[in-house]
Amino acid sequence: MYTRTSNALITIIMLAVILLVWTRATHSALESTVQSYELNASLVERWPLGDVGTIVFRKCDNCDQVILAVDGATRYLLKIGGSPVGRDELLRVKSMITDQTDADVYIFYRTDDDTATRVILDAD
Repeated sequence: MYTRTSNALITIIMLAVILLVWTRATHSALESTVQSYELNASLVERWPLGDVGTIVFRKCDNCDQVILAVDGATRYLLKIGGSPVGRDELLRVKSMITDQTDADVYIFYRTDDDTATRVILDAD
């Protein structure tokens, strides 16, 4: 009886350890590597002018500047859920907005290298 109880207890402890290790490994694998900023277009101080460059903005009027890299893989959109457009098209639409406070910008970026993956200008 003692051996059977002992084996059952060892099996339960081993299962608990396996579940603990598996849960931690799963959690670390599911950590988000993409974050985003939602801000008013008037807070963007410098838009990217080339395929490789930066976008510079502030999260609020008195906040420090945030500088994110852009590269050839960065996608530009004119509305949430819209189709990608070229950077030049996004800048053209931005230049036509008379009141920058009426437009929102959503910037998605990779946290590992601070590179923007998507820049969405929503002027609707």
